[in-house]
Amino acid sequence: MAKIEKVEPYQALVSQETINKWNGVVRVWSEPRSAVEGAEVVDKITEPVEVIVVEDQREMFSTQPQRARIQYGAGHDGWVLYDALTRKEGASSVRKKSGTRGKGKGVGRRTRAS
Repeated sequence: MAKIEKVEPYQALVSQETINKWNGVVRVWSEPRSAVEGAEVVDKITEPVEVIVVEDQREMFSTQPQRARIQYGAGHDGWVLYDALTRKEGASSVRKKSGTRGKGKGVGRRTRAS
């Protein structure tokens, strides 16, 4: 069972790297379903494009979205696989992690117990 959630709209990018990785085309679907389930390809993205994500579809036990509803160009919209998107730097809800662990208070140190 998939859950569709409206999200605070944020900017993302379908990059040239993603397009190349997917054999030159990212398909935009009419619904957050597969072709077997009745969705149709409404557009094909072959050039890098900035998009706005307005909805996410999550699978029942997944923490990351599986599909995203995007708006782009002059009134185009549809669903793409979430892996096709790269979040734009500076998006308000993105928090960068430094990749290093900070030292916790007293972690790994000997204490002077009396």
